[in-house]
Amino acid sequence: MKRIIIANNHFQANELSKWANHLHANIYNLDNSRGEGNSTIEPFLTTDDIWSIWEQAYKFTQEWYTVLNKDYTLYQDISIGKILEIELWYYWRDLFEQIEALKRVLDLVKPDEIYLATSKNKQITQLLQDFWQTEAHIKRIEPSFTSRVKNWRKIDMETVRQHLKEKHIDRYIRLVALVFSKFRYGSKRTPYDKNNPVIDVLALLEQPAAYLADSVFPVLEFFPSAGILLLDPRHQQRAMQSDSEVIFQTDFLWQYIYCFRQTQKLFLDRYQAYQAYLPQALQYKGKYLGAMAKDNVQHLFKWVFPLVAMEVAGAQQLFVERTINSLLLVTDAHHGGRLYTLVANQLGIPSLVIQHGATMGKWGYVPLYATKFAAWGEMSAKWMVDQGVARDRLVITGQPRLDAIVNTPLTLTREVLCTRLNLKMNEFWLLWAMDPIPKSANDRVLQILIEAVEHLSWCHLIIRPHPGIQQLTWISDKVHERERVVVSSLQEPLYDMLNLVDAVIIQGSTVGIEAMAFDKPVLVLQERDSTIDPLYAKSSAVAKVTNATELCQVLTDVYQCLQFEGTDPYAFGRQELVHRYLFKVDGQSAKRVAEAMIALQNER
Repeated sequence: MKRIIIANNHFQANELSKWANHLHANIYNLDNSRGEGNSTIEPFLTTDDIWSIWEQAYKFTQEWYTVLNKDYTLYQDISIGKILEIELWYYWRDLFEQIEALKRVLDLVKPDEIYLATSKNKQITQLLQDFWQTEAHIKRIEPSFTSRVKNWRKIDMETVRQHLKEKHIDRYIRLVALVFSKFRYGSKRTPYDKNNPVIDVLALLEQPAAYLADSVFPVLEFFPSAGILLLDPRHQQRAMQSDSEVIFQTDFLWQYIYCFRQTQKLFLDRYQAYQAYLPQALQYKGKYLGAMAKDNVQHLFKWVFPLVAMEVAGAQQLFVERTINSLLLVTDAHHGGRLYTLVANQLGIPSLVIQHGATMGKWGYVPLYATKFAAWGEMSAKWMVDQGVARDRLVITGQPRLDAIVNTPLTLTREVLCTRLNLKMNEFWLLWAMDPIPKSANDRVLQILIEAVEHLSWCHLIIRPHPGIQQLTWISDKVHERERVVVSSLQEPLYDMLNLVDAVIIQGSTVGIEAMAFDKPVLVLQERDSTIDPLYAKSSAVAKVTNATELCQVLTDVYQCLQFEGTDPYAFGRQELVHRYLFKVDGQSAKRVAEAMIALQNER
């Protein structure tokens, strides 16, 4: 009798081991399918596998709602399917990863009995029955009460946010929060002359990351008549400190609440017509995805599409009430950016996207729906052209948030940081800028870093948690009382820290490019070379390491070169990459973006 337990981190590891011993079964942990933990069955999904799955999911996301050239999500000539593209891509890519992981288990083991120990037992049961049509007996096991209490105690806001995202309601929770935030902290919606309700540039602030706002605010300073459209309350305080008019998206939604039932009936009627095409539209590798996918799509038509229709109507009302000359975004791929871009296109209002990060996955950048795209440098512009974007829709401006390197005095000194973090003034400081990757992966990276630092008596490790990581206690516990390893506060300005440290280590984040703009040596640590991001993989600008031994050697080489020669082995490659990728770090990037905005308005 071949038995297997399919699990995720819903179970405590020790409890899962007890079940495995009791059933004489191998464990396959879906949360570890990328090699991010331990299973008694080896991980199966390589980086190339995952990249291929994401590509397929993206293609699927762009096509599933269109059958026989008919878009079943159109509302007032705006495609809601396009608006939800990035959100649904996350959903479908995770589902396809799950399918591929299950396929590898079933092909390898060919089990007679499958025990499910996951937080998604119903979904996996449906996949196994509908998609794989397995003949194995499927049974479910649940964690003990004690284990459930422990899991409940570990729940943080990021976990809650992810659950809400899976239910397609996290965005509407943020909109409700925006309403309460406005009443609690007040609004700075400046009264305007109704005879001249002009906004030259309307900038969207949607994603909560501060670095995205840092790309927008420097550009707005060039426009006396500028507005900020708030789609997330976490930018409210900073928006109100600016000289721009602040508009809350929710101001243009409430008048359309009464339309919800009407639009819900419209989309339910559409779903009735769409149902006939479900087996054709909801396919992955030639197989119908089954009842589970059907239920999700029905939920979209019944609850999500009517809510997005309200947002479309509110956006149209905003553009009718105000005279908007142009739209400024950091992405036209996410929900709000895509929605307002499509409405602006409908009304002939030009829009410009400022590149927000390293151009790697097409899902964050193409298709380009905005009028033009402000690329950081020639490398990104070429990448966009390779993805099918016309060259005349691109301008090269540099990155506005890097203007701070030149224009803003960096106030933090090495002496102050040394005192705050208990560092030694004249020794080597290595900054680890964490990525928003699973805790298990970050934990292994930290183990490698600690092992390396323990062998290098002159090296201090400064850990800078990623702003998107909520649970940080485990990091403090891990480094408690360790010599020369400290955790910095998120309140420490990133650019000040990049300016002060001697080297930076990353897994693949854009912080690497920013560190190079400060002319700092950058090391990329990945346990497998194949997982290094394309931006850095073939570059002579960075040192690539996979383990503590290699890390020690590279750090020693860099340290000795800096000590005795005043430079490091990667300096020339770094300067070349900065020029090709960032164009110019001269404090003028925001001005170049503003000039591109003015040119767009003149072409209108």
